[in-house]
Amino acid sequence: MRESMKLLLVVMVCLLLVTACVPAVEEASSAAEVPVQTDETQLEALALRLVPIYGPNGETDRSKARLLPGELPDGLEIPLLPETAVIGSFLDGYGGTQIVLDVERPVADILAFYEEAFMNGDWQKAPEPSHNSGFTSSEMGQTYCHATSKETLWLMAMEAENGPTEVQLSIRPEEPYSACNPDAYSTGSQGAYTMIPALRDPNGVRQTSSGMGGSDNEANAYVYLSGALDLQEAIDHYAAQLENLDWTQTSETKTDSLIVTSWTFQDDNGEDWVGMLSAYQWPEAGDSLSVQLQILQAPN
Repeated sequence: MRESMKLLLVVMVCLLLVTACVPAVEEASSAAEVPVQTDETQLEALALRLVPIYGPNGETDRSKARLLPGELPDGLEIPLLPETAVIGSFLDGYGGTQIVLDVERPVADILAFYEEAFMNGDWQKAPEPSHNSGFTSSEMGQTYCHATSKETLWLMAMEAENGPTEVQLSIRPEEPYSACNPDAYSTGSQGAYTMIPALRDPNGVRQTSSGMGGSDNEANAYVYLSGALDLQEAIDHYAAQLENLDWTQTSETKTDSLIVTSWTFQDDNGEDWVGMLSAYQWPEAGDSLSVQLQILQAPN
């Protein structure tokens, strides 16, 4: 009997505690109500999260960023072909601007139009760097420098199979290291990155991003591509360029999603280097793949 009373007492205490907690939970829920968002504000918030933002010192504050659907930024004079639809613009809040256009013209016509328009104004083509390295896609784009503001303008034109050509213009304010100031990259040290040649991307593919880095005795370069290109075609395309530069392929390894090739070559001083060229197909990503070139100075 005494044990039953104890059990009943415990149950009653628990019920009292639960009852006491319910109003507090309801009050907390009502106090932290999620603000109602329309489809438009949700889309804008999502877009701002997806677009990378980098301030001059690495800041990523999105509070000043703006999306302008269907509009060009005020005060920015961008020449347009008659067959152009303005998709929209993005202002990153740090002086950077991106513009997306659809143009019913082939890439060559678009590049020629903008070259004439910019060269007759305050823009000039960016100077050639003292050393050109990594994955390039010059057939699809151009780089310009403003004569007075020292801004950098990148123009990319990407032809689609079933639709207009997509044109992207990216304008950045003057920066210490940029295509408009190539001498800033010359530190006096000939790092391993100078051993990576300029590799031209295949025609008809879109370069979504690229980069490179390294130290005194090792370096790497990468590119992300989108287009009708499979792994073997990608490897063969870049391998042919390496062979023309007197690189020697020593092996090749394949899987369904990855091809890795190894290479050897010598620099101008007769030093031996080893390299690895690889292509990777992103699972479930359709026509997207990545290509990487890594080099390492051979041990003595």
